[in-house]
Amino acid sequence: MIIDGHAHAMGEFGDPDLLVKLLDKLGVDKVVLCSGGFNSSERPNVPKIKESRIVKNRHLIMFSNRFLHSLIHLKGGVKESDIGNELVYSFKQKYPERIIQYYWTTPNQQNILEKLENVRTSMKIDGIKLHQCVLRFSNSSSGMEKLVKYAGEYQLPIFIHPYSPKEIKILIQLAKKYSDTKFTIAHLMGLEIIARYGKELENIYFDISPYHVISEKRIFRAIDKFGIKKIIMGSDTPMGENNLERNIKKIRNLNLSKKDKDLILGDNIARLLKII
Repeated sequence: MIIDGHAHAMGEFGDPDLLVKLLDKLGVDKVVLCSGGFNSSERPNVPKIKESRIVKNRHLIMFSNRFLHSLIHLKGGVKESDIGNELVYSFKQKYPERIIQYYWTTPNQQNILEKLENVRTSMKIDGIKLHQCVLRFSNSSSGMEKLVKYAGEYQLPIFIHPYSPKEIKILIQLAKKYSDTKFTIAHLMGLEIIARYGKELENIYFDISPYHVISEKRIFRAIDKFGIKKIIMGSDTPMGENNLERNIKKIRNLNLSKKDKDLILGDNIARLLKII
């Protein structure tokens, strides 16, 4: 089974029929899809980033959070809106066997638990997406703690793009406190910090998208620190060009057994989501 564990309903994946056609072409069974963080279904002009040593530098990846947040702020910011979530839900309704919906939100809402309960029952969401650069919040907020506890109670995995080393350390404490809640950390961010302060945690997984940012060296470092069963392949489409195809090829070319490659390509997230 091959599952794209991280993608957005934009660009290549902005049309459900074209999305499923591409999945079929690449032999991909399912995709974890979330909103693009925008207030409409428009397809933004995303730069085609190429692989390089500079792009793959782990310090630069973390620093890029500041740049991304500043860029969003200059453009007027992104207001939370269910338009993107509703778009993903429409994709899921059309292709329920192919689309896995992660609901993009922020714990800053005063009625966050009421909102989550509503979409859990109405949209039948499969997980929760949080992005600290796009919709800013602190992992130390009371809303975040409520969200994390709720996610554990209803077995909704949380996919989070953390903002800073400080926020990653706070997240580690949340993961320790709420061990029933499963977290997937975007782009291997904070790998070394988590290895130092939370290596024993069983409820943290790591996304290795997009292909041009994550080096093979860091993939093997993550495997060494946390084990092969904690690594999840994603594409982060459309943040790059042909991300899904290229990341599949990257994983298949790794010096690993077929069983281990299959775990990364889909079996790990399938077990996380209780698909298998």
